[in-house]
Amino acid sequence: MENLLERLNTKYFIPAMGIFIITIILHLSEHFTQTSQVYICGWDRDEAKGLLGLAYPQLVDAEWFHFSYAFEMLIGLQIFKRSFIGKAEIWWKLSIYLQIWHLFEHTLLVVQDVSGINLFGSIVPVSIIQLFVPRIELHLFYNILVLIPMVVSMLIVLIIKRDHMSLYKLTLKRR
Repeated sequence: MENLLERLNTKYFIPAMGIFIITIILHLSEHFTQTSQVYICGWDRDEAKGLLGLAYPQLVDAEWFHFSYAFEMLIGLQIFKRSFIGKAEIWWKLSIYLQIWHLFEHTLLVVQDVSGINLFGSIVPVSIIQLFVPRIELHLFYNILVLIPMVVSMLIVLIIKRDHMSLYKLTLKRR
């Protein structure tokens, strides 16, 4: 496993990170689409399911589907963590901490869905912050919130790699 993690963070970093970023962009575009369906198209919230939800509404309505993406996102952030050092590492870790909270909220939703016991007297599964912010907006916000420090971290790395490539490679080898 260590060898695989090392290769994903060195030799295969660009294609592996590319796949990770494409997945994030596709997921985020679903949230933007869903929000647009509500605020631009005037659809009812129950009908606004993004593009994937139009074709597979039962999939998008399944709590485990959202939980699995949040879990996979956390795994991806952990896999690539070793590629970020210094200030970039601080920003990347911030993304990890934010994603941990996001996953916690999805865990609450899955537990309620499976048990049939909803929190706070709600008739549907509800997360903590969802008590204050509607679900569609909240999940768009969470995904953007996790993405921002990731982008900052990647920009820092690009600048460091451009200016100090040999030092950067040496630091990564020591990890």
